[in-house]
Amino acid sequence: MTTIPLAPQLEAFRDPKLRQFALWGAAGCLAGALVGQLLLAATRSRAVANRQAVCLLIDCSGSMGIDQPGQKLREVKDAAIAFVARHSTPADRIGVIGFGQTVHRAAGINDDPAKLQSAIRELYDGGTTAMDIGIQAAANQLGELPEDWRDGGVTRSILLFTDGEPDNGPSTLAAAQQCRSSGMRIVAIGTGDAQTDFLAQVTGDRKLVFNVAAGDFDEGFRKAEKAIYGGSLVEAGGARQGFLTSFFRTAAWGLLAACGMSLALVAGQNRYLHRVALNSREATVAAIGGATAGFCGAAAGQVLYSIAAATANLPLLGALAPVTMPIGRVVGW
Repeated sequence: MTTIPLAPQLEAFRDPKLRQFALWGAAGCLAGALVGQLLLAATRSRAVANRQAVCLLIDCSGSMGIDQPGQKLREVKDAAIAFVARHSTPADRIGVIGFGQTVHRAAGINDDPAKLQSAIRELYDGGTTAMDIGIQAAANQLGELPEDWRDGGVTRSILLFTDGEPDNGPSTLAAAQQCRSSGMRIVAIGTGDAQTDFLAQVTGDRKLVFNVAAGDFDEGFRKAEKAIYGGSLVEAGGARQGFLTSFFRTAAWGLLAACGMSLALVAGQNRYLHRVALNSREATVAAIGGATAGFCGAAAGQVLYSIAAATANLPLLGALAPVTMPIGRVVGW
């Protein structure tokens, strides 16, 4: 096999035409991307218009401190506090309930992060796993939203964290079914002896169950919040939107970035040849070609990113989530 010497490759970058094209292309892409950012900013308010009410339902049974007193409970408290800190916005309302043998209604649905974090810290462990009455209490809490939040624009979710099997399986499934029938979504994080198949019945969707090990509770909360809030190829973490909204916003961003780069490259070539930067025909062809390629490329990238995000909680691929998510972004681009 013939090896191409490295020196000629490096020599090519000294070509003034190549340098000029690189600068023109980069400038055009930057300009298009900046317009794309304005588009994202202008549409972000609509993306978050679907307000979120989330009840954190945390297993505080005796097994949460089985290794060392309170060890797992301390870790889940830290993860839940971090969750609250990430979602202290006008579009968020969060409540906190702990359950063991009984239910601890630590904090009703509110938007005060200090109050919520204090309530989480005060959760205590002990007793069995009365998951059924915990789910019922969470459903009741989500049914007691403030008057101005009782409309179709609010998505209600229960984020369940548990490390074991419930005391009464059939009663738990019945309570979960009633929640889902009322339009509430259940997302579950399971650790320890938690049964994935059972939790899949609780949530009604295997994709809404996330398995974690000790030391990874925060990662479990982050995976769960992506299921609740959504995600985008071109925005990190915070965009709350459905797949179609994310798809078209991302594709539009790619369209603008590629269109800017295409126009700039044609203008750069013309300037290098000492011609008029752009005539109407060249501008039209470059804009349409760049826009089409950018739309298709970014749309395909968003699909790949969404697939990577969706498979992050599957049994075999879940452990590869820290790798598959970045790969989804890279391959998409």
